[in-house]
Amino acid sequence: MIQKYQIDTYVTTLFMPWPCIDLCVHEQDGVPCLWVDVDLSLPARTRVFQLVGTGMDAPSGVYHGTCFCDGYVWHIYETGTPDDS
Repeated sequence: MIQKYQIDTYVTTLFMPWPCIDLCVHEQDGVPCLWVDVDLSLPARTRVFQLVGTGMDAPSGVYHGTCFCDGYVWHIYETGTPDDS
């Protein structure tokens, strides 16, 4: 099942079934969002994502994509993985 998760703060902690397949990052209604293909029967795990603006230092972590929101360009990194929880 495809689910949408909002990345609406500089550091966002999400709980989602794991394992899952990250599909894409886009803006919707001015909010960066991550669409993920999940199996809702699997247990949820913690994942931590960080918004990074252009010109800011990139954190260590996995890059997931870039989106444009209200004149800003945000790059989304996963800085904590299910293996960290």
